[in-house]
Amino acid sequence: MAGRTEFGLGNGISLIIQIGIVSRLPVAIQEIARQFDPAIDSTDPSKIGPSHLLILAALFMFMVVAVVYMTQAERRVPMQTSRRSGMGFKQQHYLPLKLNASGVIAIIFAQSLMILPMVLSRIPLMWWQKMMQFAVMGSFLYISFELLLIIFFSYFYTAVLFDPKEHAENFKQYGMFIPGIRPGNDTRDYLEAVMNRITLAGAIFIAIIAVVPQLIRFTLPVTDTISQFFGGTGLLIVVGVAIDMVNRIESHMLMERYEGFLKGGGRIKGRGR
Repeated sequence: MAGRTEFGLGNGISLIIQIGIVSRLPVAIQEIARQFDPAIDSTDPSKIGPSHLLILAALFMFMVVAVVYMTQAERRVPMQTSRRSGMGFKQQHYLPLKLNASGVIAIIFAQSLMILPMVLSRIPLMWWQKMMQFAVMGSFLYISFELLLIIFFSYFYTAVLFDPKEHAENFKQYGMFIPGIRPGNDTRDYLEAVMNRITLAGAIFIAIIAVVPQLIRFTLPVTDTISQFFGGTGLLIVVGVAIDMVNRIESHMLMERYEGFLKGGGRIKGRGR
């Protein structure tokens, strides 16, 4: 199941991971119900009051909408070809550049490295433990260092996936060019500059998504079971796989000459294939 499934609805392993994450949602709902206290003036810090419940509901909807929007966001670089169509016009194309090209990979790499200082902080040496105080999860230094790692790995993974020089050479070979940009080195520099700008925006967004569960856990009376659904890799995987599946169902239905899964035949842009 490492590749595409037999029915063409996406990656089998991704679906299994998504189901595993969603299966924990009933447990989180039970946890909220157990902690809920309808008394508005409740002084118990471990209870979730009506105001807390409204904040959690609004925040969850906002985070889902934000992740959907940013997952689909892309910068379309206009392209033209020197070859003319049968009508005598130059053909118009565009190069889609994903705002969040790294996806959850940057968060996974960063969190994996953050485990190392936490392990080293357990060395029973007083001076060493003081030096490694930043490794305490939830501390300001810990969150700041994790944000920097996420931004770094976002750029690193995007650089591995996208090579401006290779794209510039391919455009020149196939007679394609960006309007107003000379082929060759100028095209390479332009693509590199555009990719650096949108990668910065995507990296900041991914970094915020990664630390939201920690911020919620320390500002609201919720446990890890509840806070994990407000950000992090779990939310990104669930939303990304859901968008990809809806897009594939829509494609199959359009191939069968139906109107489509969505009204008006509109499509949701899935993740990169």
